Amino acid sequence: MGTRIFILVVFMACLGACQQTNPPTVSFYYWKTTFDLKKPEYDALETNQVDKLYVRYFDVALNADGLPYPVSEATLDHFPDTLEIVPVVYIKNEVMLSANLDVAELAKKISKYVHSISKSNRLSYGEIQIDCDWSLKSRDNFMAFIDSLDKISEKQLSATIRLHQVKYAQQTKVPNVAYGVLMYYNMGEINAGPGSSIYDKTIADLYTYTLKDYPLPLKVALPIFGWAIHLRNGQVLGLRPKVTANALKTEAAFSAQKPDIFEVKRDVLRHGTYYRKGDVLKIESVSQEQLLEMAHDLGTHMKVEEVIFYDLDALNLKNYEKDIFSQVRAAF
Repeated sequence: MGTRIFILVVFMACLGACQQTNPPTVSFYYWKTTFDLKKPEYDALETNQVDKLYVRYFDVALNADGLPYPVSEATLDHFPDTLEIVPVVYIKNEVMLSANLDVAELAKKISKYVHSISKSNRLSYGEIQIDCDWSLKSRDNFMAFIDSLDKISEKQLSATIRLHQVKYAQQTKVPNVAYGVLMYYNMGEINAGPGSSIYDKTIADLYTYTLKDYPLPLKVALPIFGWAIHLRNGQVLGLRPKVTANALKTEAAFSAQKPDIFEVKRDVLRHGTYYRKGDVLKIESVSQEQLLEMAHDLGTHMKVEEVIFYDLDALNLKNYEKDIFSQVRAAF
């Protein structure tokens, strides 16, 4: 008995040594096209003393002529003046791969449009965050775009960073920004196989040991979202956001084959999506235990000053205990 107690004390001492002296602050991404905070979202902000939101302003894709254009622009009426806003622009990698891309022109248009949206909603901002999963083929265009935006915008820049861009930084290069946000999710393949495409510790462990060597300050983004992978004859038809197992259990058209696998029993139209009899939905989400595991693992490899949860939505929040964010802070 005495040996067990000794081992436990040593383990807890080691765990405490790995934890940060000052837990990270909590922020959120806001990814809806219309800004409209619900009570659970307000409560999450207030309880966790959140003073900053990273808000998706618009996406950039290619039009039929192969030219960049904005889509899914956000409506930001009634944004609280107590919160700092960080505009986020999501750029599809296809834009950076385009042979017709003029990076200086794109930087100019994005800077101007972010300013226009902010001005029309009477919002001040000091930073622009660029979200783009650039590849080796698009690397040079992306880096040149960031340099152009840095000269044009006169704002601090940040960029989202994926695990593979950390581990292979020499090949993928490091953007010229003030800091990066490590997107600690979307790690696996979206398919019918076992495991989750959102979070897989086995995959994460292949990369996290390199975090200490990354030459850019990093904040961390953790997932509180979920989705269903829509399958037909084993082939992926698409992702169905915010579809949960608990919701499908209450609907007669869906039958649980496993806790995370549901079969469609009859043709049905659900929330604008058509499901054919025999289709399968594979539910993916992140548990409370997994969030704590992520925080602990990251905290052993890097110092985290801010953790940003993706994304602030009442449908996501109800899947967790109300104190989950303070628990995660303490686990770093």
